[in-house]
Amino acid sequence: MIGLTHKQTELLDVIKEFIEEHGVAPSFDEMAAALGKGKSQIHRLVVKLVERGAIYQMKGRARAIEVADARDLVNLG
Repeated sequence: MIGLTHKQTELLDVIKEFIEEHGVAPSFDEMAAALGKGKSQIHRLVVKLVERGAIYQMKGRARAIEVADARDLVNLG
């Protein structure tokens, strides 16, 4: 994916797959477990994905992550 690091792309894939399988976004604990990373590392990656426009996150709500529409992802470069 254009404009994302390998780690960011890896997390984005985890989020997409989890949403497809469960119908909701993964928790930070679930993302950390899936990638074998700490929650602080996951938080930094999520912040970067939000900054790049790859995902949207609603503050104050659990599992409130949405993946950006494919049209939005084309413009990440």
